[in-house]
Amino acid sequence: MKSKINNPEVITQSLLDVLKESGELSLLPEIADELEEELGKKKNPKEVVVIGAIEIKGDQKKELEHVLSRFLTHPVPFTYQHDASLLGGFTVQIGDWFLDASIRHELNELKTALES
Repeated sequence: MKSKINNPEVITQSLLDVLKESGELSLLPEIADELEEELGKKKNPKEVVVIGAIEIKGDQKKELEHVLSRFLTHPVPFTYQHDASLLGGFTVQIGDWFLDASIRHELNELKTALES
């Protein structure tokens, strides 16, 4: 399994080292612009997609929207779908961020753990 480096300072220094060693340090402003644009997309999703194992209705929708809206910088529309193959629970997609709180996901995690 690949290890993830989550330290922004290490990532930034590594990027600078690579650019310097390859003589491409002049690309830094362009890279910064692209990164800012990508981060902006993540912070400003166009919609929230909620898929439930059963149809999500009324008060459940209101509560879910109330909780998820705390993580958004501006109001966005919520789209609700139904997928019985989730077996229970729901998934949420907000831009690039994804939460899988379904029984199907939990069963797959358990299967993977048992097989290893």
